[in-house]
Amino acid sequence: MNPNASRVQKQMNLTQRIRKGLLVFLKHSLNPLTRRLARSAFGPFAAVQHVGRRSGKQYETPIIARPVKDGFVIELTYGPDVDWHKNVRAAGGCALIWHGNAYAIDKIEPLSTEAGLAAFSPPQQMILRLLGRKGLVGPDGAGKTTTLRLLVGALTPDAGGALVAGFDLHTQTEQARLRLGYLAQRFSLYGDLTVLENLRFFGQVRGVNGAALQQRTQELLQFVGLAKFAGRRADQLSGGMKQKLGLACALVHQPQVLLLDEPTGGVDPVTRQDFWQLIIRVLAQGAAVIISTPYMDEAVRCQRVGFMHGGRLLVEGTPSQLMASITGRVLELAARPKEVVRGVARADPDVEDVIAFGDRFHLRVRETAGPLQRLPAALAAAGAQVERLRPTAPSLEDVFISLLQTNA
Repeated sequence: MNPNASRVQKQMNLTQRIRKGLLVFLKHSLNPLTRRLARSAFGPFAAVQHVGRRSGKQYETPIIARPVKDGFVIELTYGPDVDWHKNVRAAGGCALIWHGNAYAIDKIEPLSTEAGLAAFSPPQQMILRLLGRKGLVGPDGAGKTTTLRLLVGALTPDAGGALVAGFDLHTQTEQARLRLGYLAQRFSLYGDLTVLENLRFFGQVRGVNGAALQQRTQELLQFVGLAKFAGRRADQLSGGMKQKLGLACALVHQPQVLLLDEPTGGVDPVTRQDFWQLIIRVLAQGAAVIISTPYMDEAVRCQRVGFMHGGRLLVEGTPSQLMASITGRVLELAARPKEVVRGVARADPDVEDVIAFGDRFHLRVRETAGPLQRLPAALAAAGAQVERLRPTAPSLEDVFISLLQTNA
């Protein structure tokens, strides 16, 4: 072996160890200044949460990471269980922490097919492909609930099929169901049982028993914030608390895939926010989440969104991809009185639709130049007072309404 190459390799290994030691020290430092220095010295702060295959302990391994499309390129470092990446390949049982946000990991791939990299011997560079939040959006009767019921195996499809966690729903139904958690749109737990009794019942139905069930129920009560209400009957809970109990029961067997059917319908804004924080924490534990929702502010939180109408999936993609489809075709108009403004705007030959957004309108147009030139004079002639008329970025609601009208 070339002596110079050997010396360089030893120096690189030493640098790796020093760097990792500094990362561990800085990560656990309570000094905010030290943590800022860590970010500036080592780039974005990242770690992987995982359970060691040999030790069974929970670890959070510092890593160097940089984002790429649909994932992160990471640099593996030595740790107490350096084979955590094998866990990911086998069961997706890890989470990537990036700038304080948690991302579920779908799979890990080497960046090279060389023997050393293919064997995943650290330190190496690899790419993490991420799972996450998939949103199904559509009006009432679009088929969102039917889709989720098909995925959970409650309905039999007339044609086609689906794979859940790698299992065919038609030929491997029970194996797929064991890896699924499902929260129905309507409260479907037992009202005459207490919170704790519901958890124990659904745990036993899902095959969790004994000490494991006892530990899991306590974990979930703390997780959803219902520990103080463990002895309260389910029918005496508020709407938001019922949904949290439903989520806990859906998670009792630690599913790989979680299906949520409009889980925040009919609850107050604070409870909606709390519920979404729970969903983020579920993702951090390695599950994939499919959520149906009529709320566009919830859909935009998803990593991918599918718009449904009439039982068909019209389009699917990231929120930014979907909004890019009508970029440059939306104008914001703030003027009054509203009825006069709406009528004048709809009369313009290049305006396709007028949508009210609070005290303003979004105008979807074929092109912006004509309306920007014509509308101020037309509105003034009609006696309207115009505050502003300008191009604006489209929202998911603009995209959805455009799709509905196109496919009406």
